[in-house]
Amino acid sequence: MSLEHPELNSSEVIICYYLFMGFKTKEISVFLNTSVRSVESKRYRIRNKLNVNKEDFKLVDYLIENFKNTATSN
Repeated sequence: MSLEHPELNSSEVIICYYLFMGFKTKEISVFLNTSVRSVESKRYRIRNKLNVNKEDFKLVDYLIENFKNTATSN
């Protein structure tokens, strides 16, 4: 993930990983010991950095579609 999208910082990559694994925003906030709003804000910034339009894809769908082969090959 970091190699394909170097514009993401480490905390954004972690959130992408949790989303890819199927965790919900509230669950991620508990794992990271932060607020739900903080995770929502990071999701918004990630979506912008990856140029994912809400109308085209949900962020989770984008992550699954683009990284499912990467996850199975490792």
